[in-house]
Amino acid sequence: MRKRNLSASWKLSQTLLGEGEEDEPPILEELGINFSHIVSKTRAVLWPRRSKLDQEATDSAGRCGRHVIDDSDFAGPLIFCFALAAVLLLKGKVQFSYIYVVFVTGLLALWAVLNLMSMKGIDIYRTASVLGYCLLPIVLLAALSLPLDLTGAWGALFVPLTVFWCSNAAALFFVIILQADDQRWLLLYPVMLFYTGFALITIF
Repeated sequence: MRKRNLSASWKLSQTLLGEGEEDEPPILEELGINFSHIVSKTRAVLWPRRSKLDQEATDSAGRCGRHVIDDSDFAGPLIFCFALAAVLLLKGKVQFSYIYVVFVTGLLALWAVLNLMSMKGIDIYRTASVLGYCLLPIVLLAALSLPLDLTGAWGALFVPLTVFWCSNAAALFFVIILQADDQRWLLLYPVMLFYTGFALITIF
C-alpha cells in the first residue's frame, strides 16, 4: 500500500513538472501558471524600472520583458490577495469580503477609465493582472502593521509611501501596455485612489 502511494505521488510530481509522457504538457502550463513569469513580474513591482519593462524577453538574469508585461496571469494576484487577507486575519480582521468588493469595483472602474483614456485599449484580464501584482506592497504594509501601530506617526510615514509605490508600479505597467507615455501622471491618480482603498482596509 505504501509503495502504491509513493508511486502515485511520483507520477503526480512528474505530471506537474512535465516529466511524464513526452507529448503531455505540465498541468501548471495548461492552467496558465508560469512561475518564472510570477517571479519576474513580482521583481518588476518591487523595483519598477522602465528600462527593464521595455525589454522584449526575459534573459538569464531574470529581468522582466514585454512578454511578461503582456501576460494576463492570475496566479500572482490571487496569491497576493489571499496573502493580504491572511495577514489581516492574524490581526483578528476578517476582511475577505472587503478585499473582494474593493478589488472588483476598482477593477471595473479603472478598466473603463483606461479604455476611455487610450485609443489602444486594454482587456479586463490584463488590467486585473497588473492591479493584482501591484498589490504586493500593500501586503508588506499589512505585515508591517502587525508589530507597528499604523494609525499614528508610523502610518503617516509608511502608508503614503506604500500607496505611491503600488500606484507608480501599476501606472508604469499601464503606460507601457497602452503606449501612453504622455499620460503617466494622469493614469497615476485613479490608480492611487484604488490602492488607497486597500491601505485603509489595512489600517482600520
